[in-house]
Amino acid sequence: MFYAMKSEGPRVIALSDWKKETDGIGYVTVKELRQQEEALKISVKTLEECMYRQARYRLGLKYYDTFGFAMLKILQLRNPEMESGYLAFFMRENLFVFVEIKDPVGMFRKQFLEVMDKEGANTTLEKIVFEFLECFLQEGFTVLEETEQAVIAMERDLVEGHMDKHLNKRIFELKRMLTLQKNYYQQLANVGAALMENENKMFWKEDMNYFRLFTEQAGELKNDTQLLCGELVHVREALDAALNYDLNSIMKVFTVVTTVFLPLSLITGWYGMNFTHMPELSWAWGYPMAVFLSLLVVAGCLAFFKWKKLL
Repeated sequence: MFYAMKSEGPRVIALSDWKKETDGIGYVTVKELRQQEEALKISVKTLEECMYRQARYRLGLKYYDTFGFAMLKILQLRNPEMESGYLAFFMRENLFVFVEIKDPVGMFRKQFLEVMDKEGANTTLEKIVFEFLECFLQEGFTVLEETEQAVIAMERDLVEGHMDKHLNKRIFELKRMLTLQKNYYQQLANVGAALMENENKMFWKEDMNYFRLFTEQAGELKNDTQLLCGELVHVREALDAALNYDLNSIMKVFTVVTTVFLPLSLITGWYGMNFTHMPELSWAWGYPMAVFLSLLVVAGCLAFFKWKKLL
C-alpha cells in the first residue's frame, strides 16, 4: 500500500500514480516488493543482498547509488526469547518504503495502518516515519522500570539474607536480556542519527526534529539499560560476598571444632603410650581425672573462643 502526502492528509494511491514532486510513503511485503520492482526502479536482488549483510544489530542506515537502505532487527521487549522480527526500509527521491521481512507476531502492518489512520491535514513524511519507528520504543520505558524493580528486589533479598539458590542464574538471564535490549536500542539510535544526517536531502530541515527526538529516546533507553547492567554487576558482587561470608562462617565452625579436639587428641595420645611405669594407669582416680581434664580443656577452649568473639 502506498500513500501520497496531500495538504488534506495522506491519501491511498497506486504506485503508478505517484509523482516525484509529491512525498510518498509505503508499506510492502517482500512478495509485494518483487511485484513493484520496475515501478520502484530498484533491483530486488540488490535489496536482498543488503538484507543478508545487515540482518543483525548495530548496523545503521546505508546509502547506495540510487537509494538508502536500513534493516531493523525488532526485539520483543517483553519476551526477548521470542523470535525477532525484521523490518527494512529504503528511500529513493521523495519515496519512503517500509518492507516487512519477518513479522512473528503480525503487528508491523497493523501499527503502520494505525499511524496512517490518525494522521490529519498538513502532516509530513518525517512525522509519519517518526511515529511508526516510535512504535518499537513504546514499551521500552515500562520494561526498563519493571527491570529496575526486579534488580531492587534482588538487592533487598541479599541485604535481608534471603538468598535464592537460583539467584545466580536469574542474574545471568537478566544480564543477557539487558544486553539484547541495549544492542536493540543502539541499533535504533544509529538509524535515527543517520536519518538526521539526511544525506540524500529527502527530508525537510524544518521537520528533522522528529528524528532528533527519536534518536534521543533510543539513546536514553540504551544508556539507562547500560546503567542497569552495571547495577547487576554490583548485585553479582554482593552475592559473591554473601556466599563467601557463609563459607567463611562454615570454615570458622570447622576451625573451632578442630582446635577443641587437638588438645583432646594430645591427652589421648599421651595416655595411649605403652610405657610400663605410668602411675595414672593403676590409680583408682585415673580415669575420672582424664575425663575431668578433657572437660576442662573443652570448657577452656570454648571460653577462649567466646572471649575472642569467634563463637
